[in-house]
Amino acid sequence: MHQQILKDIVDELSPALAGGIFGKIWQLSRASFAIDFHRREAGFLFVTTDPSLPRLHLIRRTTRELEKQSQPSGEFAQSLRATLGGATLKSIKQDVFDRVVRLTFVRLEETGEIHEQVLIAQLTGRSANLFLLDD
Repeated sequence: MHQQILKDIVDELSPALAGGIFGKIWQLSRASFAIDFHRREAGFLFVTTDPSLPRLHLIRRTTRELEKQSQPSGEFAQSLRATLGGATLKSIKQDVFDRVVRLTFVRLEETGEIHEQVLIAQLTGRSANLFLLDD
């Protein structure tokens, strides 16, 4: 994905998804996920680290379509669900001069503590990957 196109996509995603709550996640392939942020008008966030075409963007599908296309969740999808489930998307930012996008989440724990996690989408061709970091 070209850096300028990625910047334009991030500029579109920010107002559409910021403040959304991390909901359900569907694993569509080994390296592709659809994430619900409870923003019906925006659709779902699609992210793939497939080396042939890594990308992220909004998709419009019904929940039923995503259920049919999905496969059993792998360990990473389960980890995202457990860690980010119910967390609020604080911001989406692209690293300057790079094809790396950071989705920052905040979550209020039952103890009253606020935890911040960052989902990093490294969309850099063959080395594309997703990382989940905590504070």
